[in-house]
Parts: sequence; C-alpha cells; structure tokens
Amino acid sequence: MLSTIILVVAVFLILRFLYNRRFNYWKRQGIPERPSYFEAYNLNKHSVMTWDSKNYEALKDHKFGGMWEMLYPVLYLRDLDLIKQIFIKDFHHFVNRRTFPTNNEKDHTKLMLSFRETDDWKELRNILTPGFSTVKMRRLFTLFDSCAKRYMDYLHSKCDSPIEFRNAMGKYTMACIAESVFGIDCHAFGEHQTEFFKMGKAYMDFSPWRVFKLMFVSNYPKVADFFGLNVFHQDADTYLTKVVEDVLRSRKGVKGNHNDFLEIMRENSEEQEHGQKVLSEHEIVAQCMNFFAAGSDSIETVLIWATYELAKNPDMQQRLYKEVNEGMTKNGGELTFDTMTDMEYLDMFVSECLRKYPPTMRAERRCLKDYPVPGTKYVVPKGLFVHIPIYPIHHDPMYWPEPEKFDPERFTKENKSARNQYSYLPFGYGPRTCIAGRYSIVETKICLAHLVQNFVISTCEKTEPKPIYFHLSLKPVNGTWLSLKPRKR
Repeated sequence: MLSTIILVVAVFLILRFLYNRRFNYWKRQGIPERPSYFEAYNLNKHSVMTWDSKNYEALKDHKFGGMWEMLYPVLYLRDLDLIKQIFIKDFHHFVNRRTFPTNNEKDHTKLMLSFRETDDWKELRNILTPGFSTVKMRRLFTLFDSCAKRYMDYLHSKCDSPIEFRNAMGKYTMACIAESVFGIDCHAFGEHQTEFFKMGKAYMDFSPWRVFKLMFVSNYPKVADFFGLNVFHQDADTYLTKVVEDVLRSRKGVKGNHNDFLEIMRENSEEQEHGQKVLSEHEIVAQCMNFFAAGSDSIETVLIWATYELAKNPDMQQRLYKEVNEGMTKNGGELTFDTMTDMEYLDMFVSECLRKYPPTMRAERRCLKDYPVPGTKYVVPKGLFVHIPIYPIHHDPMYWPEPEKFDPERFTKENKSARNQYSYLPFGYGPRTCIAGRYSIVETKICLAHLVQNFVISTCEKTEPKPIYFHLSLKPVNGTWLSLKPRKR
C-alpha cells in the first residue's frame, strides 16, 4: 500500500515538474508573457480582436512577447522593424505557415497553396501567380461586373424596406466565388437558397468549435487522424469537390470561352506540360477550395463595413458617387477595368476599409530553422509559431491617429509615402503575401462602384450606432440594417 502511494506521488510530482517546465518556458527566456490562447475562446468575456488588442497594448514597451496555443509556445511580434525582418530579410527562416498534416488521401487541405511548404509552396505559387496578372484580372472583371449588375437588380427589388447587408452581401460574394472560381452560376439572387449556396455557407462556418478543431488538427495531427477530425465541413467538402470535378469533366477536350479561375488553372497546366509540373485534378480541386475558404467570407466582411461607412458618411458617399458617375458616363454608363483602376477616391476608400476592418486579423509563420532575434539573446526554436497581430497594428494610434475614425484621406499619395509601410498589412507582406489580394480588391471595388451609382445609402431605425462583432470575426452579430433609395437616372 505504501509503495503504491509513493508511486502515485512520484508520478504526480514528475508530471507537475514537466508541466511547470513547459509553462515556464517564456519566464526562463526572460520574455514577457501574456495569457494562454484558451482565454481568447472564453467567449463570454470578449472577442478575439479585443483580446488581441489588450495583449498588444500590454506589450507596448516590448518588441515581442510570449503566448500559448494549447500546449505550445507562440511568439507574438509587435515591433514593425522585426516584422519587416521576418517577412522580408530573413524570410528563408519563416517560409511556412500553419500546416494540417493528415493521412487522409481525400483531404484537400495539405494540397492547398496556403498550407504548402518550402519548395512545394514555391513551385505551386509560380504556377498560380500568372492567374492573377492584369490580363487575367481583366478576364475576371467581366464575371464580377455581371454578378454586380444582377446584385443591383436584386437590391432594387428589395429596397422598399430596410435591407440587412450581412445576408445581402453574402449573396454577391457567393455569386462571385461560384462563377469566378467554380465556373458555375449558383443562382445566389433567387428567393430560395440553392444547394451550392447552403453548402458554401456550411463550408465557411468558422464557429468556435471549428476554430478549436483547426488548432487541434494542426498541433496534434496523429490524434486528429485517429479520431477522424477534419478541418472543414465534410459534407460541404464532398459536395464542392464534386462540383469542381463535374466542371472539369465537362470541359475536358473542349475549347471553350471561359473566364473563370478554374479555366485559368487548366490553361496553365496545359501550357506547362513540357518539362514543368502540371497540376493534377486533385490539386486543382484543392486550390478551388482554398480560394473559396480564403476569399468568400473575408470579402463579404469588408463589403458589409464599406456599405456601413458609406451610410454613416454621406459626404464620402457623394464624393465617391461623383467619381464613379463621371467615369461611367465617359463609357456610356458602363464600368470598365481601366476606368475603375483610375478611380483614386475609390481606391482610398477601399484601402481605409481594409485598414479598419482587415480581412485577416493576424498573420502567422512557422520557424523553419533556429533564428537568433536581432538585438536580443533569444533564439526562436525550429517549429515555433510567430504571430503578427494585424488588427491591433491597424488600430495603433502611433501609426494611425484616431484609429477608430474612418478616414480615406489616410491613403493619399502623400500620407502613404510618409507612413511606415509595415503598419498596413491587410494581405500580409513579403513573398508569402496573399496571392489573391488583387482579386479581392477588384471584386470589392466593382460592387461599391455599382452600389453608389444605383443607390443613395443611408442609416435607418434598425442601424446599430456601434455594431457588436462576432467573437471570431469582424462580422456584426445583429447584421447591418441600411436603407437604399434608387438614384434618379
């Protein structure tokens, strides 16, 4: 009996020692520590943005600090010079992002550009980059413009009463993603939701449980494999995979006039057959899913808040309308790619939306090999995550006076040149910046141009003066209710 008690006590003390040793990591390194990431998901207390901003403020006298993600330490960067060092100068130490290793052969995640590593990532990015050239953006422009015109027809049919724009913008972004990536019309503006629309929403459901699973699968892949955990909604993944496979099958051996990204990938693969890597069907499916996951929800969120800011700032709305109307009038009432590109105030307005409501709240990199932090004694060990807090940087009064004020004038040529470029990171920075940044901006600008050309946007009784964010995103919890008044032609 005594020996059993001694054994239990010994095991307890060993576990306690190991626990303390692990969770004293930052203290041993002499680095200021912030609370565990689990506190971010105590959703009764605060949103992730609030939690992240509190950590950013608490570390204001430091270049970086330490945190935890589950049982793993995470380095939290605050200093812009250090961020530049990691994003650009010492990129070879931080090439990779989060990965989701799995033995599931049907899992697309490991083939997505966002999660590919080192040479595989570089090779795939080189294949996909031509798909986002100016020439290809012109091709996609026609699809976005068509979606925007149908969206305006939908809004005209609903503008007799206030419109909830979280739902309405979801229709536009879903239509754009369906046509520009999957090559299909998902009938997003009909009265009844189609199967594609339902499955698309399910695929993009980033609930607290989904985010926890994402972190768990990344940190404990073998355990996740054992329990059959998937990052994305399995039924939605299966459905969307079949959509892509059906479209590819219907186009095989057929020369069509398609402007979507699916066709661009097919063309690139055919052009690179001699001596270069060709994308397999599985890889093409994975990139479609990647662009869907990365683009749909984030663009929708930016557009919701852009519309809200137009309603709250009628002077800005009128200035934008004047610029858009003059440009479209010169082209017989049509919006063209070149006309839109030349709209200076539209660019300033969208840039400020991306500043105040960034599509990505933080960027992350995984250390590829031990990295001595310049000017310190600390060495980032191989495998450690490094987090860059984009949302708090975009709201730091040191770089953005009155950061909660919406002010497109921040993005005049003079103001941009006078500001540290690393204080503005809506799509990240460096070689691993978001490949679809231009895609997102073009889709956003087209929608806003048509919106101000067709309607006067204003607040209504249902408009919240200070909307509450969801805990895990910048979407408004109660929606965004606004009124539309058709402009006289």
